[in-house]
Amino acid sequence: PHDPECYRYIHLDIASKQDRFGMASVYSKRVKFNSEEGIETSKRMYFVDFCLGLKARGGDAVDILKALDFIYQIKKQGYPVKLVTTDSHQGELSRQYLQKISNKTVKTDYQSVEKTKDAYFNLKNAILTEALVGYKNPILTKELKNLRETEKRVQKPTGNNYSDDMSDALAGALYSCTVDKYYMKTNESVTDLITQFKSQQSYNRLYGKQSYNF
Repeated sequence: PHDPECYRYIHLDIASKQDRFGMASVYSKRVKFNSEEGIETSKRMYFVDFCLGLKARGGDAVDILKALDFIYQIKKQGYPVKLVTTDSHQGELSRQYLQKISNKTVKTDYQSVEKTKDAYFNLKNAILTEALVGYKNPILTKELKNLRETEKRVQKPTGNNYSDDMSDALAGALYSCTVDKYYMKTNESVTDLITQFKSQQSYNRLYGKQSYNF
């Protein structure tokens, strides 16, 4: 992979029934550049190695074990996985399976992008500040454009034509990478931004603003 010295953070949005299985991997490093004044400075950037949506053919359910084996195999081949997180749906079993087949060499943890808005706000901030770099992905772009923010969470619109599996996976992976103590000394501003966002949400509730485009 690019920058093999950098840790990778993977989040799995595990599929149920015929849904898509979201899987994303993110890493971070500081990048040097020259400012408009000609002064050399650096900025922490985040890079998307992959953001995938796995779907079984013929309307079958996704083979979850096969997807988990993929994570283990790339880890065996030297892919620098530091942490794999999952949501609550089938997440505990998936984490246990990864721990078992890897002989506990793959660190796992629980993370949900649905219980709070922190992960999605972090993703939005990274996009708007141009701190996130990834490959062109029309399906992911469509998901992100369709996201809606309600009082409780960020989610896809209702209806069968919408999905958020890949965007959930990306938000989860990026958040794990951002808040890891390994990077906290150079990234403390993220916590401040999330605090500001929560304050804005309190203002919105007070004045009746309940839903708007993400």
